[in-house]
Amino acid sequence: MRILISPSGNLYGSENVLFDYIINSELDFDYFFVPKVSLFQEKLTQRKVRSIGFKKVVYLYLQVFFILLKKPAIIYCNEAGHFRYLNLLARIFKKSSFIIHVRILEDCQRLNHYHVSSNMKLIVVSNFLAKNLNKWCEVIHDGFHFERLEVFQLNKTSKVNVGIVGRVTNSKGIHHLIELLKLGNPDVRFHLFGHMDSNLPQVIKNKLESDSRIIFHGFIQNKTEIYQSVDLLLHLNEMEPLGRIFFEALDFGVPIIGFNHGGIGEIGNIVEYPYLVDSNDYVKLMDYIQYLNFSPELLLKARLRAQQFFSINKYVLKVDALLK
Repeated sequence: MRILISPSGNLYGSENVLFDYIINSELDFDYFFVPKVSLFQEKLTQRKVRSIGFKKVVYLYLQVFFILLKKPAIIYCNEAGHFRYLNLLARIFKKSSFIIHVRILEDCQRLNHYHVSSNMKLIVVSNFLAKNLNKWCEVIHDGFHFERLEVFQLNKTSKVNVGIVGRVTNSKGIHHLIELLKLGNPDVRFHLFGHMDSNLPQVIKNKLESDSRIIFHGFIQNKTEIYQSVDLLLHLNEMEPLGRIFFEALDFGVPIIGFNHGGIGEIGNIVEYPYLVDSNDYVKLMDYIQYLNFSPELLLKARLRAQQFFSINKYVLKVDALLK
């Protein structure tokens, strides 16, 4: 018996990876729990993937408890947010196997303070996360379904439109944007696609809102709308666990620039991507932004390597092997 759990019902990176997995996996799941009336459950329903909605986490794991009373199972959780509940169940039901995918740095730091049950296996999405987790774990890089394979358009216009996708918050590196703005190029516009964090320091909010080069769009679900409106993508999180956004940009034919650190740096090294810079090298970042000095040949080669190494089919085979 197999039980699949998605703690989140959003449509961010982890949910999209799980969606690609469940669509391509050859395995059958007896129970697939997702947050009720969520964007993720709606997407699953549209593809006729059967799921069971839950509203409260406590009730979800009471249900799992009674399922395991009847029969041992393999339980796979796509994120580590429910670790405490799963670790408790693992201690009770020793004949069942528990597999948890750890996807963010904060969860690594949190799990470091716990004892992991012997019948639980931790999976991380990058070597960067593995180095920050003091438990035994297996690295399985997320897969990505490259389907658009757009031509890289590098035509410079009078204004360069730079896209920044993700929540507007310090943990996503928005403070680096403040430093870039100080370089004062009036021909660059920064488009922010994400909700502003209510806890963002007021001084940063004021600087962003008062700068005419900053354009707020809020969260945009339609990826095509985002990528067709920008010339390149800027990623400012130097502690990124992996970075699905890297694959999306390459798939849509949009160059991405950022720091050669964390998961983004790990992807860059794997696919031999030349347009990542050292942390805080704002002058070099701005040079890439202003002049769009990218080689279509090198971008295409990087995308081909990404297609091979981060193939969704390879990912599915690795996860399926754990759940058999």
